[in-house]
Amino acid sequence: MKDSSLLENALKGMAAWLEIDLEQAEQALRDYVLDISDPSALDYQHLLARLAEGDLDHFAVGERAPAGHYLCRQCALELELEAHGHLHPCLACGSEDYQFVRPGIDLPA
Repeated sequence: MKDSSLLENALKGMAAWLEIDLEQAEQALRDYVLDISDPSALDYQHLLARLAEGDLDHFAVGERAPAGHYLCRQCALELELEAHGHLHPCLACGSEDYQFVRPGIDLPA
């Protein structure tokens, strides 16, 4: 009886260790894939996901946005991002909301 309890505790400990190790391996793999990925391809995938959700037209300051042309939703000043990055407040009115107008890169077919 005591041996089975000892074995059970050892198995529980091993299972906990394996779970932690698996989480670390998943995180390391995720980090590696993101490091070697082309940012414009990731932005394009993000854009497709937003399009599928019907949330393409609104981007906010601080949000990661793909390269392209944006209009301030308050004063209609156009902002162009030449590369993926974060939007900044509108230079004309200070608004933090933008509408995506068109991509600034050639999209893959």
